[in-house]
Amino acid sequence: MRCTICPMKHSHAALRLTLLIVFVLNLLFVYLFLFAPEHLNFFYGIEGFPDIAHRNLSMVLGALLAAFTFGTFLPFFQPVKHAGVVAMLILMHFSIFVMDVILLAQGSPIPLLYLVPEMAYMLIICTLLIRFYPVEIALPDLTKTADVLVDTFEDRLKEREKQERALRRKIEKEQKQAAE
Repeated sequence: MRCTICPMKHSHAALRLTLLIVFVLNLLFVYLFLFAPEHLNFFYGIEGFPDIAHRNLSMVLGALLAAFTFGTFLPFFQPVKHAGVVAMLILMHFSIFVMDVILLAQGSPIPLLYLVPEMAYMLIICTLLIRFYPVEIALPDLTKTADVLVDTFEDRLKEREKQERALRRKIEKEQKQAAE
């Protein structure tokens, strides 16, 4: 009987959950930047926002976020094949985190109440995406090794049985001689 080894497939459930969270929250920001930039007044606290220029920049940012948002579906279904998209999401979240750090260092007028939770979100998502980054685990073909081990075990077992039979014959022979 030959031994076959079937490796377990790696589950990407944690990565998929993280991507789902990224999708939902980015979709919210896409809506805000593309369709309701006037609600961003609440975050930035600037009167008269958005003017024409800021509305245009808001829509550009919304379009870029939309591309990243809908790009999360590729690694959602085939994580290993689309690991590059996960890498781009990591870079996006980390660069937004760095931008927030720079804003803090410059003494931004954006209240900390809004900036710090955004920084925490970006850092947590970035960390989760790095932690659950999809890699293909290259398992070596162990069937030959298993076959060699099985053959060796069978050979040793036959040798042991042969020695036991020889020992039994010797003991029986000695018992016969002692009985005579």
